[in-house]
Amino acid sequence: MPEFGESASEHTKAIFEAMDVAMMSDSDVLESRLMAGPGLRIEQQYATYDGAQFAVPAATVSLEPGLGVSTLIDPDHVPVVLSLRADRALVDVVADLDLASSHDGATIANLLRTFRELISLGLVLVSEADLKGS
Repeated sequence: MPEFGESASEHTKAIFEAMDVAMMSDSDVLESRLMAGPGLRIEQQYATYDGAQFAVPAATVSLEPGLGVSTLIDPDHVPVVLSLRADRALVDVVADLDLASSHDGATIANLLRTFRELISLGLVLVSEADLKGS
């Protein structure tokens, strides 16, 4: 059960601030410095599909405490979320992890969809300087 109060007001503020991200271009999002929201929680559960091979079908991202919202993300994007730092652009984090070494357009588009959703839900925050620059 989520705890409300100060954390809920901060989470709500992050969601309203994220509305500016919808107006940002993909390159602006990639150049933004992102950070995990306070209390970010990532849960992964392994499941077997054939009785022998285990896999993580998705990871659940939420804030505790917060508003109680959560979303599922591709497990390949978890290392990116875990590597976010307020002093590094998303594109640099992705490059360091070699996630999109082939610069595959579909991989980058999928990653951008994930981060736009995480930002819109107030789970990942865009630096204030990057929001003001949009």
